[in-house]
Parts: sequence; structure tokens; C-alpha cells
Amino acid sequence: MIHFAGLKAVGESVAKPLDYYDNNVHGTLCLASAMQTTNINNLIFSSSATVYGDQPNIPYEESFPTGTPQSPYGKSKLMVEHILTDLQKAQPAWSISLLRYSTP
Repeated sequence: MIHFAGLKAVGESVAKPLDYYDNNVHGTLCLASAMQTTNINNLIFSSSATVYGDQPNIPYEESFPTGTPQSPYGKSKLMVEHILTDLQKAQPAWSISLLRYSTP
């Protein structure tokens, strides 16, 4: 399963944070629950480079630690990464990949 569903406008997320947390976080919880019910345990999650927060070095490198995203959009992506990481640790049968990228 490839999970590309999510709201993605940084500015809009500041104006409508509940929409972003509901769609991006709650939506992912619903998807993971449905996947678990149907024994689908392979997931690629479309995250974002915003999870790195403000880094002094550009370009971002995968080895950078996550930071403190400044928008509800970035925070929601980081929350989902934490949720999926916890899920995989608790249930090793899950195979989860986190794709972090930025768009200009």
C-alpha cells in the first residue's frame, strides 16, 4: 500500500490546523486499522522533509535528526512517522517505509 493521501499546504495548515490533524493523523490511523484488519502490512508513507524542522545545512540529508516542524502540516507528518514507527516496533510483521522529500 502506498499512502499519498493527505492535506499538504503549509500555509493552509496554519489557518486550519484541526483539518490537517484530522485528515493526516486520524486518516492514517483509520488506514492502518483497516490494513491490520485485512492482513495488509506493507506500507510506504509519503512524508515530508518538513519533519527535519529548521536545519542549518542544506540540502537535507536522510541522516539528519527530525526537528520541530513549524506548521501543523509538518507536525502532522512527524506524528504519523512516530505512529508508524511505533506500530512496526510493536508488530515486526509490518514493513513500513517513510519517504521524505520536499517540493519547491
